Formats: sequence, structure tokens, C-alpha cells
Amino acid sequence: MRTLILMRHAHSHWPPNTEDFDRPLSDKGKAEATEKARYQKEHLNLEDALILCSPARRTRETAEILLRDLSGIALQFEDDLYNAEPSVFSQVLHCVPDEYRTVIIISHNNGISYFANSLSDTNISQLPTAGIAVFEIAAERWAEFDKAGKKSLFIA
Repeated sequence: MRTLILMRHAHSHWPPNTEDFDRPLSDKGKAEATEKARYQKEHLNLEDALILCSPARRTRETAEILLRDLSGIALQFEDDLYNAEPSVFSQVLHCVPDEYRTVIIISHNNGISYFANSLSDTNISQLPTAGIAVFEIAAERWAEFDKAGKKSLFIA
């Protein structure tokens, strides 16, 4: 069994003359990310975990807050996760080394919410900022992701 955690980046703001890619987290977003890091630390087994993260500033800052509060997690930036279509998430997961039992993907709406909905037996609608959807994946290898059974554990 493997665990997949889909996380939308925390709340950001859009300062004047800033491109979408360079939007930073707001103070609200920093607090949201800190809260979700604590939540994951208390409720999830994050041993052998990897964060796959969009390289946009707001996702990087979200990941940095998680890493500050959660020890022993690897981080990898994936250019394809910036404003990704739902199909991209599966493609990225196929390449994850099998040593990682848990993968946390930090990305953007609408793609991450659409992907979460495609895996879930309930309608998630849109993940809120810093929202997470957790799934149990019945696979021995990440390359088996598409054919593996998937069970929605919870949304927070």
C-alpha cells in the first residue's frame, strides 16, 4: 500500500507587477500551511515520503513550511506540475522511485482538484487553499498507479 496526498498551495496574494508564477504566500497562507503541516504530522505516517512540487513561488513556499515542520521528507520540483492538467499528475507519479511509500503533491487549482475528484468516490468540488485530499493506493510500485485500486481516506 502507498499513500498519496494531494495538496493545493496555501493562500497567496498578487502584488502589483508580479507574474502568476512569482506570486508569494500571504500571511494567511503561511498560517494555513503551518496548520496543515501540523495536521499531517499528527494524523499521517510520513516516513519514506516525497514532496513533488510545482516550481511556482507559492507552491515552493508551501513546501518549505511543510519541510520546516515535518522532518525526513524529500523534496523534488516538477516543472510539469505548474498549472497542470489532471492527466499530468498520473504521469508524474509513474516516475516516483518505489522507496517512497508516501507522495505529497503540491500544485494548483483547477488541475489538482480535478485530479482529486477523478480518484475520489465523493465529490470534492474544489480543494480550498492548503486543502489536502488523502488516498490509499493499492500498489507495490508507483508505476502501477493507473491500474491500482484507490481509496479516498479523507479531505481536510
